[in-house]
Formats: sequence, C-alpha cells, structure tokens
Amino acid sequence: MKVAMNLLNSFGEDDDDLDCNLFIDKNLATGFCIVDVYRSVAPNLSLLMRDGFSGSFEKL
Repeated sequence: MKVAMNLLNSFGEDDDDLDCNLFIDKNLATGFCIVDVYRSVAPNLSLLMRDGFSGSFEKL
C-alpha cells in the first residue's frame, strides 16, 4: 500500500520524491532552444495551397 501511495504522490516535498522544477526547467530550456534556432526561418507565404474542399489552388 505504501508503494502505491508513493507512486500517486511522486512529486511531493519529501527527500525521495522527484524534483518537478528540474523537469519544468529542462522543458522550458529545450523550447527556448528550438525557438531560437528556427527564429529566422519563416515559411514562404506566396506559395499556392490546395483547398481541401473544392480541390482548387488558391494563394495564401
């Protein structure tokens, strides 16, 4: 029963619990890295896009 309770509350404040801030900081840093790398890459909006309903091409 104690193992099940620890699995349900694994992000608590005890010493043996997982550190949530580590996960949040790592994911935030990864997101910022992705945005910084692709910041200068913008899609070409003058391309033609196929309309899914009528099947014709229209300019974006």
